[in-house]
Amino acid sequence: MTRKHYNKLAEVIREQYQQGAIQECAIDRLGDVLYEDNPRFDWGRFAEACGLGEAKR
Repeated sequence: MTRKHYNKLAEVIREQYQQGAIQECAIDRLGDVLYEDNPRFDWGRFAEACGLGEAKR
């Protein structure tokens, strides 16, 4: 996946998270999957883009 894909994914997740349609635990698990896809995955940046605020990792 490219940065463009990660950004779009975070945008969709942020919208759903703000509406209460997705929980933090699902976002955490998705972060694990994205890290498996790309070891340079930046969890903090992704968490912020998803609307979680500061990174938990």
